[in-house]
Amino acid sequence: MIYSNGDSVQLSINGKAIATRKPDSGADRPYGTDLEKGGHPFTGGDAADLSAPPFTFDAVPFTPGSLKAVAYAKGKIAATQTIYTPGTPTGLKLSLDDQGVPLKADGADAVFVRATLIDSAGHPVYTNTADLDKTIHFSISGPAVIVSPNERQTEAGIASILIQATTQKGKLVIKASATGLKSATLTYNLQ
Repeated sequence: MIYSNGDSVQLSINGKAIATRKPDSGADRPYGTDLEKGGHPFTGGDAADLSAPPFTFDAVPFTPGSLKAVAYAKGKIAATQTIYTPGTPTGLKLSLDDQGVPLKADGADAVFVRATLIDSAGHPVYTNTADLDKTIHFSISGPAVIVSPNERQTEAGIASILIQATTQKGKLVIKASATGLKSATLTYNLQ
């Protein structure tokens, strides 16, 4: 299922188009997991009243590589999204989840920092496989403090900490490391 406000969406695997769909518009009917008591699997219905209904692609075959969705609006490409089959985790990537609002040096602002497992091509490795879970060690220098434990276990390929700004402006340097993985560093200017 793909969500888009386009007129149509084309799905491709490894550069080969496999299907193009219009938005779902099936009739409303009860659905759910309890099929023996009247529930039905989702079939693209129950979407006629949505301003941007989803696009349902049935029986998409798994093939390692890339899966690309291209949304079209009035015949022109409006958006694209590509995801990749991940390899084995080889490193970490750090991101600061500020939601576009800069962290302030006011002694109260706090934000999550996320370490994501990545493969050798830099693609995220979102996994719930226990043998790929890693303990991530975080450190920070500059005008902020880690207010959560500085060692976190990955869950689905991500480990998060919470940092809080002090009242000083300046450069933050956040580092993440784990045994057997290439470490990551993120620099952020606190205003």
